[in-house]
Amino acid sequence: MSLCQPRPLFVYGSLMDGLFNYRRYLAHHVSQTPRRARVRGALYHLQHKGYPALLQGDDWVYGELFVLDDFPAAIAALDEMENFHGEDDPQSEYLRQLIEVEIFDPVQGRYVGQQQAYHYHYVVQHDPKWQQGKHYLPDGNWRAFHLAQLESAA
Repeated sequence: MSLCQPRPLFVYGSLMDGLFNYRRYLAHHVSQTPRRARVRGALYHLQHKGYPALLQGDDWVYGELFVLDDFPAAIAALDEMENFHGEDDPQSEYLRQLIEVEIFDPVQGRYVGQQQAYHYHYVVQHDPKWQQGKHYLPDGNWRAFHLAQLESAA
């Protein structure tokens, strides 16, 4: 895992505030409320794993932007959770990369401004079940998909 310059983190799946990995992996590394944000990409739900994958694409993918406290400790814990072992490691499930993020301004009621943030980008080549395990989410909203899945299972 490479050392990196402290930057915010964009999350689009189970690490979002209130979802199943937030409390376990992220809550103790943040002290500020997350900001609504979006990025360009293509979002998939991995049915065989139960969590999402962000790939390159032209859709809007919606999530949250966090400022990490104690950045080195936070990013090390998140790299472990996301199975990021380094850029060239064939065991990396996700790669930690910088991406341009648009931030939602609740006062103006729209997305304004951009900044760079880290995100975890899925490595399709390392997933032998990719073709049969993916479910495309054209609206780019994994939280809505996940909550709908929970409601239909209840």
